[in-house]
Amino acid sequence: MLRSPLFRAILGILGVVLFYLLGVAVRRHFGSVLDIQNSAGETMHQVSVNVKNGGKSIDLADIKPGDHRKVYVNPPSLSEVTMTITDSRNRRDVLVFSRAQPDECALSVVKFLPGHRTESVETHESNCWKGWMAF
Repeated sequence: MLRSPLFRAILGILGVVLFYLLGVAVRRHFGSVLDIQNSAGETMHQVSVNVKNGGKSIDLADIKPGDHRKVYVNPPSLSEVTMTITDSRNRRDVLVFSRAQPDECALSVVKFLPGHRTESVETHESNCWKGWMAF
């Protein structure tokens, strides 16, 4: 019985399902993801991600044109998340998440565009169904 093809197939399927569920749990533990893309044609200096309401501040290296960074934030409570950058003109703050929650699988894509413009798209999901693929 332990060597039958049906038993092996069932064990294989069970292993894949357990691996997937582990990925969902791990991804949820990392919290919301901030995807930063620099299409501006200039380097962004002194980039930091700030979690309000008791969260932490994450300093990033300079983001060169064409570069892409991912930052994971997991605020301790319902919080606003902002990003501070310095470009060739000035220092500015960008709202990243208006309502980030603990253990939420939100995604915010922030694009720095030519002409000192910034585009930010925020999505929220109650569960991290993408699991390992979301990293």
